[in-house]
Amino acid sequence: MEKIIKFFRGLKYRIRQTFVFEPLAFLTRLVVDKRKTKIVGVTGSLGKTTTTNFIYSVLKTKYPNVYISKDLTTGVPTFLSIFGYSPVRELRKQFLGLFYVFFKAFWILLNKRVRFWSHLVLELRCNYAGNNLRFITEKLQPDIRVVTAVEIVHAENLGGLSEIASKKRALVECGCLNSHNALLNVDDPYVKDMAKCTVAKIIFYGFDKSANARVSDVIINENGLSFVFKEEDNEPINFKVPKIFDRAHVYAILPAILVGRIYNMNRDEIIDAVSKIEPVEGRGNIVTGIKNSIIINNTFNANVRSMTAALKSLAVFPKERRKIAILGNILELHKFSDQCHREIGKTISSDTVDFLITIGDDATKIAEEAVNNGFDINKTLHFNDVDQSIGRIKDMVEEKDVILVKASHGMNLIKIVNALKAEK
Repeated sequence: MEKIIKFFRGLKYRIRQTFVFEPLAFLTRLVVDKRKTKIVGVTGSLGKTTTTNFIYSVLKTKYPNVYISKDLTTGVPTFLSIFGYSPVRELRKQFLGLFYVFFKAFWILLNKRVRFWSHLVLELRCNYAGNNLRFITEKLQPDIRVVTAVEIVHAENLGGLSEIASKKRALVECGCLNSHNALLNVDDPYVKDMAKCTVAKIIFYGFDKSANARVSDVIINENGLSFVFKEEDNEPINFKVPKIFDRAHVYAILPAILVGRIYNMNRDEIIDAVSKIEPVEGRGNIVTGIKNSIIINNTFNANVRSMTAALKSLAVFPKERRKIAILGNILELHKFSDQCHREIGKTISSDTVDFLITIGDDATKIAEEAVNNGFDINKTLHFNDVDQSIGRIKDMVEEKDVILVKASHGMNLIKIVNALKAEK
């Protein structure tokens, strides 16, 4: 029975590949070539949605006719959505989408007055086999390829860091020309190593002195983020981003600056565009809470690196404000779960966190390790699930608290954010 099920699943995939995926890729490339549309592809284990959104935010200030993929599964949905057809999972509706795209593409090719995108900014995820990222990169051949970082996520299916890196590097390996640009995070050894696998022009970005585009003098306070950007022989540029309070967001801002420059935005245009960048909802945006509290809504997703960075962001706020960290499970870590949660616990100290609340079985390891490293056990609290925690947390909020809420999306900690929001 299992062999039969496996056969039909394979058959379904081959049908989709031959009669949906390939034709969609061909039509999209045909239109892109005709309209000379520029393409930016972004991948990585963390920060790709934020990076994609920041690139879009910068480009749209000069090129209003720019498209951004909306957190889609990479593959058929990407092609369908570019032409305005709602992404679907069902094979039958994908066939309908193919016909829609065929006529839309035909009409765009025949009529110059029909609107099509000047730029495509695509967030490219990697499925468990990695073949979707490889296929879409080969077909679309992005002009600019951005790799943000390699981190342990979806470990049960993607494996460890080396396995994840081998799949992510398809973005800089496949369909690559020496006229293309590869923007690589120099501070991530796995991403930096990808420079060996591409013929594209390499631009390393980050904090390391070896970076082609380097950031320094980062300052974060209640007025937001500021830093100095220096690219090779060019004059340093001072950037101010009033609505960003997380140092980790610098890694998403740098590619946005570089993409703007590559696409002929001048210095003043880029400075102005960057100053208007805002966090993506659920990825570090600030929410006004009850009792004049500040809530850092970081509930959309989590991994070791992003959670550690989010905890450090609490230090931005004045000492007289009490800092509460509400942390839930990081999901899909498989055999790495205990190690990763304990690694986060080691970074927690009374210098940045006044009270620690954990939610979920795995998150207990965060508190355990924090206490093992000197954090006061009397300033910790644990709940098994979100619903159990809301009433108690709401009662304990004091005037002008700063509250970080972060976990994997599946933990549904957005309920806590909503419960603590100030009434309008």
